[in-house]
Amino acid sequence: MFTRNLTIAVAALTLLGLSSLSAVADEKPMQQMQHMGIDHQVAMARTQADHEAIAKRFEDEAAKLDKQAGEHESLAKQYRSGVGVGPKSDAASLATHCDNLVKNLRASAEDAREMARMHRDIAKTLAK
Repeated sequence: MFTRNLTIAVAALTLLGLSSLSAVADEKPMQQMQHMGIDHQVAMARTQADHEAIAKRFEDEAAKLDKQAGEHESLAKQYRSGVGVGPKSDAASLATHCDNLVKNLRASAEDAREMARMHRDIAKTLAK
């Protein structure tokens, strides 16, 4: 009997905690929740503004990835010209490594932009 009552009490407290968490989340705009992981931010998204904030987060991530790709593009050029490589280093391998990073970073940036677009589409449907 004690175990059953304890289970019911824990379940009730859990539900109470989750419902109060949801109420708090609804009170704060999603833009103020940027410190949350993206998975939590998506799980809590309910409004047009929430999905716009998520889209912005993906756009920001795409910009960071593009910047990193540009840095590695510059590094590849430097390695090919011999700048920053030691006499026993394999400059061609270093440049190829950077080329691969550029390709992957640009693809990731494009994926992030696509995620942003999809969340903007969700936001549009919520605006209706």
